[in-house]
Amino acid sequence: VLFSKYNEIVLCDDQKNLLDALEMKLNRHSKPLNIKTFSSCEQILVASSSKNKALYMVDFDLGQGKMTGIDFLSEYPWLARDFVLVTGHYDDPKIQEACQRLGCKLLSKDSLFQIDFI
Repeated sequence: VLFSKYNEIVLCDDQKNLLDALEMKLNRHSKPLNIKTFSSCEQILVASSSKNKALYMVDFDLGQGKMTGIDFLSEYPWLARDFVLVTGHYDDPKIQEACQRLGCKLLSKDSLFQIDFI
């Protein structure tokens, strides 16, 4: 994922400490990034702006009763090229199949801090 082609990075996870750590890591990027953080997909819907070219990095499981990252992408399939599902359930065949069907990228939460973002 080339962050330089995006005007905005949308992070969505129900774990605030993970959001904070990921935001700190992304802020080390050479190009200043406009980062927005959310704890649910429903919040993204309320605050989204179609003006900016955004990369969506969304957790799969955002808590009981909340829309999952897959549910969100299923409702907005045109975001697939700019969507990364981030999950601790990376090895789940159903999640892998859904990402393949929807055409989005899949990233393990375990690898978030082991890879370099360019």
